[in-house]
Amino acid sequence: NGNGVMDSIRNNIFIAFDEISGLYLLQTMYRSFLHDKNYTLTEQERKETYRTAADCFMADGRHMMEAIDCFTKGTCYRELLHAIQSIWNMHMGIGTSVADYFLQQLDGLPEDFNEKNPLADFLKASIYLNNLEIDRAYHLYLRLRDRLEKAPPAEETMALLGEVYMGLGSVHMLRNREDFGVYYKK
Repeated sequence: NGNGVMDSIRNNIFIAFDEISGLYLLQTMYRSFLHDKNYTLTEQERKETYRTAADCFMADGRHMMEAIDCFTKGTCYRELLHAIQSIWNMHMGIGTSVADYFLQQLDGLPEDFNEKNPLADFLKASIYLNNLEIDRAYHLYLRLRDRLEKAPPAEETMALLGEVYMGLGSVHMLRNREDFGVYYKK
């Protein structure tokens, strides 16, 4: 029954329930297990353990970087993208160390996944722009623009294309080009 599951979660030595926030928090022992003892699990068990931990970290909201690490280790690539995007949207203008960490995670995505998920390239381009690596951002935005303009017009594709136009407008503004407004109008 549902109450038995909740009781077993609340009595788990690795999980603490914070009455004030209503959140479940992973204890240090569980984190240690994830880091030091996961070799005792099969590959499938390891991935499932990391996926579960990532969901808990995301639900907590205070451990987003740990969630990203767990999504990566659990090969939850779509969730990884959304976690990075979530942090990015909350904290525009992140520091270079966090940006470099995000780039490292995004660079580790399989190529076939990147082909199906243009959000990965958009996040990379946005991070490059954040780091003022304008040329890298510009070329990635251009490739992404061409790719999205050729894609079937779906709502998600068009929204991302609008974001790409804004990124291109930002690049043109940083380069002191007068045509930046063209992209913002698009």
